[in-house]
Amino acid sequence: MKKLLLPIVTLSALYAGSIEYGHGNFKIKYKLYNKQASASTNIKTYSLVEQHKNIFQTSYYYRYNLSWMKLDRFTTPEQSIQPPFPTINMPSISHDIEGFDATVGIGKDLYHKTEHDYVGVGIDLGISIPYSNSKQKSNGSFDLKNFKIDITTYKIGPHITFSKSFNSYLSFFGTANYCFQTFRFKSSVLRSSIDVNGQSYSLDVGIRLDLLHKDYETKLLTIKPRLYGVIGYRYQKWDVDDITVKLLTFSEPLQFEDMNFRSSYLYGGIGYSF
Repeated sequence: MKKLLLPIVTLSALYAGSIEYGHGNFKIKYKLYNKQASASTNIKTYSLVEQHKNIFQTSYYYRYNLSWMKLDRFTTPEQSIQPPFPTINMPSISHDIEGFDATVGIGKDLYHKTEHDYVGVGIDLGISIPYSNSKQKSNGSFDLKNFKIDITTYKIGPHITFSKSFNSYLSFFGTANYCFQTFRFKSSVLRSSIDVNGQSYSLDVGIRLDLLHKDYETKLLTIKPRLYGVIGYRYQKWDVDDITVKLLTFSEPLQFEDMNFRSSYLYGGIGYSF
């Protein structure tokens, strides 16, 4: 999937796309043997995005979002847990996470009046490759010191997208999707890699202002250069199935339940298309 997604997005970006910067909040929640814990931090995103682009003036379209994500360092809390075996003192651990996320979608417009008045449905394919430089911050039942976590996530699922124009320059757009995801965790402190399934949900709404809006007729085709600005809001949530982690330095497994990750942020950018 990596070999398929990157060339498609790169070639598409030469034809249309916006460069966007986002800033907001990231939160992780989980239960460790039924004891709740959470941590939150700021998230920054740098993205290349196309919300909706029809293919050769047909009702079929493509969309993509190619993002680099950077989280401020955050710390998961210290916990004293008493599962069926003797008490575990879970140390606090700080994490510095960043990584790449790509989603490519194709679909068909169910309704299409203009380039900014449409409703479409389709399917998304994606990959996320975040990694973490982590460090144990307090004493506990085990000694992790400094370690790294590498995650590879593949996702697939349906989406719906729409746009409503107020005039030829201003429009409101939105996209929602649901994806099945499979995760693979690797770390220097784990006895082996771990495969975990889950689901993700996302919502993206925003305003687009066309700064340049011209149509040029030629003998062969119509050229439609566009220069535009966007502002919007994105919300994403990942629900992860229960995970059992076996550490190299500790004999008992750790069981994480009800784990989810949430990010929400405002973004702005400028884009072009032909």
